[in-house]
Amino acid sequence: MEEMKKLSLVCEQCGGVLQVDEGKEVVACPYCGNKTLILESDDVTKERIRTTAQKEVELEKIKADDRERQRLLEKEEKQEREQQAKEFKKSKWFKLLVVAFLLAVICAYYCFSKGRTLAGILAVLQAGCFGVAWSMGMQILKEKKRFMHILIALIGFVLIVPTFRACSAAKEQKDVKEVKWSIIVLGEEIPEPDSKKLEIHINTSEELWIDVVDTDEEAYYEYIEACKEAGYTVAPEENSIGYEAYTAEGYHLRLGKNSSEEEMSIHLEAPTVAEDLQWEKHDISKLLPAPKSTMGAFEQEATHRVAVIVSETSEEDFEAYKKACIQKGFEADATILNDSYSAYDIEGNKVGLYYTKGNSQMRIVLEYPEETKESEEENTSDKTVVAEPEATDAPISIDIPAVDDDFIDPEFKEMMDEFEAFFDEYIELSNKLSKAEGMEALELMTAYTEYMEQYAATMEKMKAVDQEEFTTAEALYYAEVTGRIYLKLAKIE
Repeated sequence: MEEMKKLSLVCEQCGGVLQVDEGKEVVACPYCGNKTLILESDDVTKERIRTTAQKEVELEKIKADDRERQRLLEKEEKQEREQQAKEFKKSKWFKLLVVAFLLAVICAYYCFSKGRTLAGILAVLQAGCFGVAWSMGMQILKEKKRFMHILIALIGFVLIVPTFRACSAAKEQKDVKEVKWSIIVLGEEIPEPDSKKLEIHINTSEELWIDVVDTDEEAYYEYIEACKEAGYTVAPEENSIGYEAYTAEGYHLRLGKNSSEEEMSIHLEAPTVAEDLQWEKHDISKLLPAPKSTMGAFEQEATHRVAVIVSETSEEDFEAYKKACIQKGFEADATILNDSYSAYDIEGNKVGLYYTKGNSQMRIVLEYPEETKESEEENTSDKTVVAEPEATDAPISIDIPAVDDDFIDPEFKEMMDEFEAFFDEYIELSNKLSKAEGMEALELMTAYTEYMEQYAATMEKMKAVDQEEFTTAEALYYAEVTGRIYLKLAKIE
């Protein structure tokens, strides 16, 4: 080893011991402060340089390994994203989002062009959700969490009801003239709305059904509060669809708001005048058991249909009567809900039981098969003898029979039944969707979208019905079906 030029571990000034740190070339005495230069031998310098070089080489190798691992990781992530994008592109979900996005854009344009700003904004948000979900599914945008694009798409589908209703509501502004409230027969039983523009559907002492035009959201909710102050607080049901309640006297009120139009619907039913039913004196007693309560009224007694209101009926009485009807053989194709029951017997007769807690009433509807009605009519026609007119100089007069008020057109009845079945399917789907998770939710959302595509066509078909041509029986059946649909919608989970 080469001799060191200078090496000292003792202070030249005071003789104190010096503590030399590795790598330092100058050291200061902790006693007197004298600074001493430390010189290494050539071998020591070479060793230090070699050691330092090794450390740098090892560090560089570690960095290179890290870069390679990062490159491989990024390559794997890229391949995985490409594979996910391919799978997504082949799925039905891909096509659904594309179609949903285009429909939302069209709906937004339509709503803004019609001045429906709120609906237009909702449609834009919906289109944004579908666009972002599609971009994430195609791996254009990075997902922070797996399946986040599904969650965002579901948010878009949640907005589909208000936007679709706004987009499909092609009704032009109604030209409705102002009407004096004094002509409303049941006008004293409810508060008078602020708007005087009324579209009257039914205006009798038993029932009122009107649409109040030029009624915004604020006026609608103010009217609900006015009805509550007027006593409509018995068995109330209030939700996004509307408000429903009874008075202590039994008046039944239903309020609704058209979200796409500034329009409020008012449906008021007067309480049934109860009297002794005398059940055994009516033909319905041949097929159905007598209810516990003997008070009520027969709404309709026709060759094809009987409708009875039974008053003073508790929930326990309703359940007991339902079981009694089942024992009578009405159990085929049964439809069971909380407050209703319908089924057929072996001869094709159909019974419908409907219970309303607000006024403790049970409604019984018995429908005979159409074949029975037709055969009865045929038998009657076979037995009818048309007498030839006697010879006379006076002109022959022919009496034209009036329209049978008890008659219901079979095609009209079939259409109304299909209309109710359509909403039954919607309610069932909505209830399933509210509880579904994961892939089941996706499948149900696809079915929900298909349902909404049918909604516009169904509603247009119903709008084409000319209510002015209804017979009394048809008007009652129309009110019955729409009323049941309203109650079912109000109970969506």
